[in-house]
This record gives sequence, structure tokens and C-alpha cells, in this order.
Amino acid sequence: MCDSDGGDTHTDEQISSGKACRIPPDWQPSERVFAWAAKLGLTRDWVEAQIDEFRLYWGDTGERRRSWDATFINRLQVVQSRQPKDPHHEPEQRLADKDYTTGATRDQDLPDWARGWRERADDTE
Repeated sequence: MCDSDGGDTHTDEQISSGKACRIPPDWQPSERVFAWAAKLGLTRDWVEAQIDEFRLYWGDTGERRRSWDATFINRLQVVQSRQPKDPHHEPEQRLADKDYTTGATRDQDLPDWARGWRERADDTE
């Protein structure tokens, strides 16, 4: 619930009252958030590792929210979606990432679409 003097306190009444408040400096997600995360296979340690950055960001914005748990869940979903599905997967090197100072790309190292273009160019000569 928001105090009338403009300060904020975070209680269960906040959610039921529907009033939006700033994130308290000592905010912690409720156990409902950890239960939700566990159903998705997210560990408590991983969720806890996201809290400081979340608190710092929202504390600096000064924005108000009705439910910091819901806002935190949204953040967890974004962070999780950006993580590689297979941590052992090494993405294929893009042509733009190649170090051209070490020499030209050998024909056999070109992707199929580029090799086909080169062969078609040779046929027109």
C-alpha cells in the first residue's frame, strides 16, 4: 500500500488494494514466484541471482507497479528466453565474424549458397 506522504511500503494489502507503488529497496519475490519458477525448471539460485539487478533497475526508474511479483515474473521470462537452449551448442561462425587478416576463405569453407554463386559466375566466362 502506498503511504499518503508519498513514501511506499510493500504489503499484501498493496496487491489487494490495487494501488501502484515504487519497488521497496529490500523487495524480495514471494514464494509464489519461486513455485512458479520451479514448475518451469528454473532453480531457486538462478531466480535469486536475478533479484539485485531487478531491484536496482526498478528502483532507479522510480516507476510504480501494482504487483512487483508479476513484473519480476515477466523479467524472468525475458531473461530465460535469451539464454541458449543447449549450453553446449556452439553457433556456426557467420561470414561477417571471419577474421580476414589471416587470408581468404577457401572455396570448400564457403557456405553452399556462396559456392553455387561462384560456380554460376565461372560458367558465364
